[in-house]
Amino acid sequence: MIEFWFEILHFTLLQSALSGLFSLLIGVFLARFLYCHKGLRLEKYLKSFGALTFVVPVMLPALAFLMLFENPYGIVSIVSVHIFLNALYCMTQLHGAYEGFITQEKEQSAELLHLTTWQRLRHLEYPTLKES
Repeated sequence: MIEFWFEILHFTLLQSALSGLFSLLIGVFLARFLYCHKGLRLEKYLKSFGALTFVVPVMLPALAFLMLFENPYGIVSIVSVHIFLNALYCMTQLHGAYEGFITQEKEQSAELLHLTTWQRLRHLEYPTLKES
């Protein structure tokens, strides 16, 4: 009986760790992509798609993803639903932070210092977003 509870605990911790990690990575990538490529047509669609996570009940995408996979309660289907919902939410929130807290002066300073992409992430974007 105790093995059953440990198996449930293991599954829960694994799926939450995978969901959180991949949602954060995809959300940060999408937010930074939208910030760096302003004016793309794709920006409008991604923002609209991101707003769906606030409006659509959680059960609708969950059922849709569960129907896609053979094992509806497997780790792949559960993590996919979490990533779909949470990555878009993360993208929406971080994109707003990018636009609101990274000012033109900071952008110009980074250009004048000829910062590489990694240096911009480390010295400009990460500290600014961490403060917000």
